Amino acid sequence: MSLSPAAERVCVAALELLSDRGYDGSSLGEIARMAGMRKASLYSHFTGKDELVSAALDMSLSAEREFVVLCFAEDRGALPGGVYLERVTDRYRMAASLRFLLRTAYAPPLAIRESIIRHYRAFLAEVDSLFRAGLPEHLGDAERDHLAQAYLGVVDSIQVELLYGEAESVEQRRAALWRMLTGAAAATSP
Repeated sequence: MSLSPAAERVCVAALELLSDRGYDGSSLGEIARMAGMRKASLYSHFTGKDELVSAALDMSLSAEREFVVLCFAEDRGALPGGVYLERVTDRYRMAASLRFLLRTAYAPPLAIRESIIRHYRAFLAEVDSLFRAGLPEHLGDAERDHLAQAYLGVVDSIQVELLYGEAESVEQRRAALWRMLTGAAAATSP
């Protein structure tokens, strides 16, 4: 989706506000003010809140895909995905795109719930694909599936803890789950 500069400003404002207040706690008037325009002008770019949230979701997913790809490209360990898990807490604190994505994916507005879930699952499928691509080639299909599902379980657990926990509990969970996953991966080595 190609957005005009003004529509992009609106999406960025929406990401910021919605990441902190959620769908029900944010108004189009507030988003328009944050974007430096009147609410009536916002309607020249988006027909309503649901369309704006969908556009903001696209923007968010694009940013988070880029982040995930960069993290996986930096992995040097025996098991892929460690860099992403190490950096996701800081990313959550600093990037409205991730805060918005998780809040929207875990508590989607009812009117666009199916679309959000479909897009979020596609994002997770990309994470899964990156993880599988980094696995050692000697692993069989069943081992790859097992490890990939476990990794997505770790990602899911960390994301939930980011939403509801504190940085210390996120780190404790990440360290414990990563240790278990790397132990399982080591057990599959020849």
